[in-house]
Amino acid sequence: MAALLTPTIPTSNLRSFPPFYFVTPPQPSSPTNHHHHQWQLKQFKKQKLLALCTSYEVGGGYSDEELKSRGKSVRTRQEPELPKWAPSQYEAIIKGGEQVVSVLQEVAKLLEDMNMDEASEKLAVELAAHGVIGKRVDEMESGFMMALDYMIELAENDEDDKRKSLLVVIKETVLSHLTKKCPPHVQVVGLLCRTPQKDSRHELLRRVAAGGGVFQGENGTKVHLPGANLNDIANQADDILETMESRPVVPDRKLLARLVLIREEARNLMGGGMLDERNDRGLTTLPESEVSTCLEI
Repeated sequence: MAALLTPTIPTSNLRSFPPFYFVTPPQPSSPTNHHHHQWQLKQFKKQKLLALCTSYEVGGGYSDEELKSRGKSVRTRQEPELPKWAPSQYEAIIKGGEQVVSVLQEVAKLLEDMNMDEASEKLAVELAAHGVIGKRVDEMESGFMMALDYMIELAENDEDDKRKSLLVVIKETVLSHLTKKCPPHVQVVGLLCRTPQKDSRHELLRRVAAGGGVFQGENGTKVHLPGANLNDIANQADDILETMESRPVVPDRKLLARLVLIREEARNLMGGGMLDERNDRGLTTLPESEVSTCLEI
C-alpha cells in the first residue's frame, strides 16, 4: 500500500547544476568577475528553490544524487511507519497528495518569473502560495491537509528543512484562506487561541465586541479584526471544548485550557442587564417609550 502513496513527478533538470555553481576557483578580483559570480550564486539559489517545488515525490525522500551527498543510500533508508488508515482515508490522501503536488508545480511556475534574492526568497514563496491557493481553496480535496501533514512529517524525518519550510508555508496559507471563510466569531476564537497574553486577549475581545476594524500591530503590521458577538465567541469555545472532552483521549490539553480561558473571559466581559448578549429577548419585548427612558438613564 505504501507504493500507492508515491506517485512521482519526473525529476526536473533543475537538479543538474554545472560544477562551477558549487566550486569557484579563486581568480583575480575584478568588477566583471565579481558581478558574474554574484549572478551565478543568485541563479543557483533560485534554481534550488524551484527544484524543491518541481521535483517532489509524494512518498517523500531525496533524489539519488542528494542521498549520496548525505552519505545515505536508497536501499538502506528507513521510511517512517505508515499510520493505520481506513481504505477511504487511503483514497483521500492519494487524491490530496496529487493536489499538493499540483499546487507545488503551479507555485514553481510563478517563481520562475520572479527576480528574487536571498532576502526576498521567503516573501516570494508566500506571495506565490497565496496566489495559487486563493484560486483553488474552494476545490481542495478532503485529504489535502492530511497529505500535506504526511509530507511535512516525511520532510522532518529526512531532515530536509528547506522542503519542510516550503510545505509549512503552503499549509499556513491554506489555513489562512479557510479561516477567512469562517463566521466572524469562529475567526476570533482562532485568533484568541494564538494569543497567549491575558491582557492582549482582553483587548482583542473589546475591539471585536466594539465592531472590529483595522488596528496597528506590535511590529507595525496592520491587523484586521472582524466584529463579533461576545456570547457567540463564548458559545463557540464551549462547543469546541465539548467536542474535545467527548473524545477518549484529549488531543491537546494546552488548547483545552486556553479554550476554557477564552470562554470565561468572553463571558466576564459581557455587560449584564438588558444589554447583556446572553439576554436573547434584549430590548425587543419592552415598549418603545420604556426603551428610550432606559437608554437616557
